[in-house]
Formats: sequence, C-alpha cells, structure tokens
Amino acid sequence: MERYAPTYGNGPPVDFRSQRLNPRAARNCLQPEARRGWIRSCGQARLNTSMGAGYVGILSVELHFPEAGSLKAKRKYVKSAKAQLQNRLGASVAEVDHHDLWQRASLAIACAAREHHELEALLSDAERFLNGQDFDVVRIEREVVVPGE
Repeated sequence: MERYAPTYGNGPPVDFRSQRLNPRAARNCLQPEARRGWIRSCGQARLNTSMGAGYVGILSVELHFPEAGSLKAKRKYVKSAKAQLQNRLGASVAEVDHHDLWQRASLAIACAAREHHELEALLSDAERFLNGQDFDVVRIEREVVVPGE
C-alpha cells in the first residue's frame, strides 16, 4: 500500500511522517511566510524581527487605606481600583503584596503602547486616578521597558 506523498511545485514528494509535522504545518514550512509575528522555515520557527517593539510601562504602587477596618473593606477598595484601571486604561493590575494586612496594599500595574509618549500618558493617567481616590498613595515607582533591548 502506497503512502500519500504530495508534491509542492516542482519539488520532490514530501513525506509528512518523516518530518513529524501535520500536513498544514508542513505546508507552512515549505512556503515560508510571516504569520502572527513568526516566520517558519524548514521546521524551525524564529521571531520576525521586522515587527515594531513598542513599550511596556510598569507602575509599582503602595496604598494605605486609613478607613479600612477589615480585609473585606480593603478588598472593596482594591477591587474597585483594579476594575477602574482595567476599564479606563486597559491596564493589567495585580495585588502583589500585603495580602493579609487591613490597611496596606501593593499593586503592580502594567500598560503597553506603540509610542513612548502614549505610554507616558497612560502611566500619568493611572497615577492621577490613584491620587484622586479615597485612599492614600504612599509610594509610586515607574519603569519603562523596551522589549528587545
């Protein structure tokens, strides 16, 4: 019984089993093209370096809740701040420290943008929002990361 061995263009028949690829992956391998930032060529995938890098901003924020008398009250403030930052700015927000303290929280806030000035505007908006709330902002650290550098 003969195995199915298709040909592509004028090339030799291709045996998919010997390459350990499914037919669609083998087709992508034989006809390299950029898809979702990756270039496939002969079974290897490498990063498409022609894509723009963009910028990632990280805010580390320490908050104090003077009116919180329980973890439940603190959770109300933290959940509200996280939801507002996510909805307004599209930021990723996580509570990273002081989980068991009633009146303290540390948040990590991450934003991404194509241009540096867009990122600075997003981070400034996040700081302005946090400073305008019912809780105290104790400390803010700002970091900008350029992927690939």
